Amino acid sequence: MDAFAGLEEISDAVEPHLRPTSLRDWEAGEFAVWGARLHGSHAAIDVLLPLMAVSFGLTAIGIVFVIVRAQVLP
Repeated sequence: MDAFAGLEEISDAVEPHLRPTSLRDWEAGEFAVWGARLHGSHAAIDVLLPLMAVSFGLTAIGIVFVIVRAQVLP
């Protein structure tokens, strides 16, 4: 039981916010990334842009596959 009591104290120290952070607050905030400060909206773009590039690339490969298969197999 004493070990679990210590974990509660650690979790209280790690989570100082009493309310959840809204998306608007997260976007307006700044993040420390590799020793630099990055605006929240720029951080979101940096995360989502590679995912979007991969999804568009895989979609293009799928379209090419369907076109080639339709021409090869009549």
